[in-house]
Amino acid sequence: MLAELRRRSGDSIAVEVERAGDGVPRLAETRCAFGNMPSGGAIVLGISGSEVLVVTVAGLPAADKPCRCRGKAYLRQADGDYVMSEQEIAQLVALQDRPQHDAAVIAGLSPADLDGELVERFLDEARASSRSLAGRADGEVLRLKGVAAPGGLTLAGLYSMGSYPQQFAPS
Repeated sequence: MLAELRRRSGDSIAVEVERAGDGVPRLAETRCAFGNMPSGGAIVLGISGSEVLVVTVAGLPAADKPCRCRGKAYLRQADGDYVMSEQEIAQLVALQDRPQHDAAVIAGLSPADLDGELVERFLDEARASSRSLAGRADGEVLRLKGVAAPGGLTLAGLYSMGSYPQQFAPS
């Protein structure tokens, strides 16, 4: 990574490069920008010196975004940090409290309460599209795909493959 950064002699979306010969530079906006990025980023200090310090900044969970510095939220571009627009901030806020009503568990139900033909087609498709699901048992595939959960079926599973879902969840 260091050889590539020295060759490019510049930043990227995921890496901020700073000289540190005169001490640690101010990096609050960069840390904020990396916090708002999905995968965070890395700050490399002292790239032209003999000692290099790499600081990894994790992306924040959606509920904690946007990260702000002195009242402003930042994101990364290839050439550095920039102040986010109100629209970009609104998009991050919209992801914070996304309801997951489809993951609600309808207690007491099991795959036996689903339409057998639909379940069979679903399992075939799931196994054909994923090597990690190919060798797993039916119940495990249904759980991993969000159809079943401990203690019952999910609302999504019931509505998508139930033979008569209104019987158990009429609204």
